[in-house]
Amino acid sequence: NSAMGFFTAGIKLTQLRSDLHRHGIGVVRNKLLQLQNERQRGYLASVVRSPQFAKLWDEVQKASSEVDSTGNSVHDRLKNNPKLSKLQEILTEHFERARACGFSSRAIVFSQFRDSVSEINEVLNTSRPTIRARHFVGQGKGAQGDESSRLKGMKQDEQKKAVVEFRSGIHNVLVCTCIG
Repeated sequence: NSAMGFFTAGIKLTQLRSDLHRHGIGVVRNKLLQLQNERQRGYLASVVRSPQFAKLWDEVQKASSEVDSTGNSVHDRLKNNPKLSKLQEILTEHFERARACGFSSRAIVFSQFRDSVSEINEVLNTSRPTIRARHFVGQGKGAQGDESSRLKGMKQDEQKKAVVEFRSGIHNVLVCTCIG
């Protein structure tokens, strides 16, 4: 049982590292918050209560905080997730090329987690007016966690409105979960 506890904690922490690389800091922040809020047992409980975990939490909070007066949050997110800056670069080039040719274009970006959708949407909208992103998620409430930072589900009317605005060109990027 003791060895299983060590492996379970190791698997959880390794998965967090993988999530950071694949989905960004926002997803990791909410998973760490879940770890803190859920009742842990065994070795994982001692990891969550450790000073090292508290230091990790502080660093993740700083890197995933809302935009401050200097706008550092988006810069931190781009630095922590190079996929976001590459996505922004590709979409900017795509829309500038389409505009230069006199075409109107749109794009859909898919992401596995709502937290990633929110993060991608926020980063892409720093390139307005070239990129005009809009989130598009399902109706469900999603996983439990810090509700203040989670993207809420969209009612069916909101979903229809988002699609109409996308088709009409008000938004040229839809950032979606699988519902898209």
